[in-house]
Amino acid sequence: MTTAVATEVEFAGRLRIAAGRIARAGLGQKPVDGMTPSRMTALAVLAAEEPLRMGELAARLGISAPTVSRLVDHLAELGFLERVADEDDHRATRVRLSPAGRDGLAAVRAHGASLLADRIAALDDTERAVLERALPVLERLA
Repeated sequence: MTTAVATEVEFAGRLRIAAGRIARAGLGQKPVDGMTPSRMTALAVLAAEEPLRMGELAARLGISAPTVSRLVDHLAELGFLERVADEDDHRATRVRLSPAGRDGLAAVRAHGASLLADRIAALDDTERAVLERALPVLERLA
């Protein structure tokens, strides 16, 4: 591996780790009872692509069918999602967010944004300017 490629790979790794830490910051301080990172991720996927069959949700999350089944059961018990008949195949079921699921997801996202805003406010003017200039690039990478 050449030095330039090694440097790019190292840079990409550092960026991925930093982005992950930013994304997870505050998840331990739950604004919604019963919310975990895996449940939050499932709700976010459903918010973007609902309704989904269980197999589709498992594929999007990169987990097995039994694991997604347990996850959906927990989210349904908490009232965060609901099962609906599949219009294309009445033997199948799809899952979608309930109003409580939408509210819970919004609360967690708002909480995370607030925590990040506090951290950004602690930056000096130069650091904030660098971050603002980098934002369009980060959005393109997302």
